[in-house]
Amino acid sequence: MSFAEMPECRALQRREVLCESLGISVVDFRCRASVEPEGPEEPNATHSIVFVRRGVFRRTYRGETLVADPTHVLFFNAAEPYRYAHPLPGGDECTILAIDDALAELTDEAVRAAYRAREPRAESQPPPVAVRRARDMVEVAKLAVNELVASPPSLGELARRFDCSPFHLSRTFHRVAGVSLRRYIGRLRASVAAERLAADADDLTALALDLGYADHSHFTNAFRQEWGLPPSQFRARVRAR
Repeated sequence: MSFAEMPECRALQRREVLCESLGISVVDFRCRASVEPEGPEEPNATHSIVFVRRGVFRRTYRGETLVADPTHVLFFNAAEPYRYAHPLPGGDECTILAIDDALAELTDEAVRAAYRAREPRAESQPPPVAVRRARDMVEVAKLAVNELVASPPSLGELARRFDCSPFHLSRTFHRVAGVSLRRYIGRLRASVAAERLAADADDLTALALDLGYADHSHFTNAFRQEWGLPPSQFRARVRAR
């Protein structure tokens, strides 16, 4: 019996199949776990593409750990073993696309091609130890930001935690995460705001201040940059469904 199949864990999880068609199942997944340490390995039931809507969890696969939050889309292979942990309270909510083998192969080819196109030449790649150290630094930084979304630590504060210069951390974060730390924080805040707007947030000014925006105008501009429309229109469209 895997960790996810244990009775106490099933009680914290809810899976609902929203639709099934042409080799794809769309699943709504919700986990209400509190802070939990990393559990034993769990084989994934299907090939899956996972969109994190709310919350934070940590996934370990082949010795590499990723902090997953609403800025992430994750890929899972069928029957491959993964470990999970919840470093922050509140659990998580995800939309899962479970896909069959044929679609998984096409997806794998597309993703590999995209990564090959942006990979640096082999001679310019750092040694594996340096790559691992940089990745670990970025994952810790992401978790620190998720813990205090409204008032995240500054670049200088994070750099002091790692005993490095702000320039080094900034460059490392951008190289590993693909975006600057500032843009990452902006995307995370906008994702959290979108989830709250879709749920029950009605007072836009209160929501803006709660998420650390300077005022309603700042919130509107930042949200529009990420989602392409202002918060009020986003809320109206989502709730009209």
